[in-house]
Amino acid sequence: VEQMRLYMEQLRVANTMTDEAPMENNMSKETETTPMEDETETTQKRLCEVKRISDHACDKDGNFNFKIHFKGISEAEWVKDSECQCEETISEYLASKGISTAYLFCRVSSKEQAQSTNVSLSAQEAELRKAAKTMSMFSGMRIRVYSISHSAYRKIPETLCRIGKVSLPGDIIMVWRVDRLSRNIFHYLQWCEELNDRGVSLYSHQEEITYRDNKLAFTQAILDANKEAELLGKRVKLANKHKLERGDHRIGTLPYGKRYKRVL
Repeated sequence: VEQMRLYMEQLRVANTMTDEAPMENNMSKETETTPMEDETETTQKRLCEVKRISDHACDKDGNFNFKIHFKGISEAEWVKDSECQCEETISEYLASKGISTAYLFCRVSSKEQAQSTNVSLSAQEAELRKAAKTMSMFSGMRIRVYSISHSAYRKIPETLCRIGKVSLPGDIIMVWRVDRLSRNIFHYLQWCEELNDRGVSLYSHQEEITYRDNKLAFTQAILDANKEAELLGKRVKLANKHKLERGDHRIGTLPYGKRYKRVL
């Protein structure tokens, strides 16, 4: 929004200069660009629809960069993989080059958990990256990380659904633990089977299992995660009920610097 505001301000200034300045001055001004104008132009390009990808390159850390052609723009632009929003186009391009993708999917159920040091999003990503480096199959493979803070109790997260949709045979989806994918066992198993039939692998790091090689253990881990979630839910409901019965006016964590004070 701020970039658009600045861009509109530049347009207003440019129009004013066109109305007031002589033509020869306008001609000289067209060749001058400021850093802000360059940044606005780049933002516009990335908001444009992607036409195709013509090339890719990797830096010293193995991160991919893609040469993207946008519709309506003559010159192509090199964009970092982490900044790309055209996963389907990238997937098709890499398939033509014989390059597979490892999707590292990190999830926590709430924003509070995302900030925690215990199995936080950054901790999950670090563990999955370490696991990827130890596996020979990841040599030359593109690694793309997706991190979300969203519950997966009722359904499979939309981000994960999009990953599954663009995944091609030979790709792999890695999670820190089985229950990071979803806790809805019926949707979960159907989704796993669809990916497996398409040649996409699912790997859980903590259990050290893949769905393709050990469906029984993978399914059992899903069941165990669901049982754990149900037991936890029952304990929370029971604790909240007890708090209400004893007269607590607030349930849950308090703001920083506050504490409970019982009024007799």
